[in-house]
Amino acid sequence: MDPFRTEGKLTLTKTALTEHMLDVSWFLFQYWKAAARGSAVWAVEMLRHVMRNLANVLLYKYEPDRSVLGLKALPKHLPEDKRFRIEAIYEWMTPSLHRKAAREILLLLKEEGDWIRHVFSEEEKAVEFMESVVVLLSEEPGIERNGELPIIRGNR
Repeated sequence: MDPFRTEGKLTLTKTALTEHMLDVSWFLFQYWKAAARGSAVWAVEMLRHVMRNLANVLLYKYEPDRSVLGLKALPKHLPEDKRFRIEAIYEWMTPSLHRKAAREILLLLKEEGDWIRHVFSEEEKAVEFMESVVVLLSEEPGIERNGELPIIRGNR
């Protein structure tokens, strides 16, 4: 088993982190397009891609030395409240409940907005892309807002 032991840290590079953040935005946009077409199964698949990438981004904040591991490391390395929310999002990633999952993802992104802007301050285009996708998605009729518009920019 010695060849499979990790000697070093499993920290994402800044380039890899930026790619994951861009993928979160891209797949959210693809989700929006699929949901608008009424393609519920494909919409769910796009949310799965969002979460796969968002896992790496969140781990970079909460446990950077494990951030390469993504979904595999979430249960052990995220704060309990975040872990429960991620699990709830996965429960809702179904053809009938995907809008509820998307809403929760948007709220999670809003909560992490200040940190995201700080980490990606040198990658202004990445932040702008994410904010524009979040605004677009938050206007989706099926996304319940509870009186709040889930915009990352709103945390400034």
